[in-house]
Amino acid sequence: MCKLSGILSILAGILYILIQIIHPDETLEMVNSQQFFIVGVLTMIMAIFSIIGLLELTYYKSKRQST
Repeated sequence: MCKLSGILSILAGILYILIQIIHPDETLEMVNSQQFFIVGVLTMIMAIFSIIGLLELTYYKSKRQST
């Protein structure tokens, strides 16, 4: 389980870097573009990976300290 949290955290970091590279300009024309939609979906996936990774890491650490 700790390996999964590490992998998800690494993927979230990679997605964060990728999003910064491909993020379009925030103009009115670009907000309705497909590229802006893709960046939004990748941002949601990044957030989910981060939350799951941190929750699993916290669970692992609390379980390890209680024993």
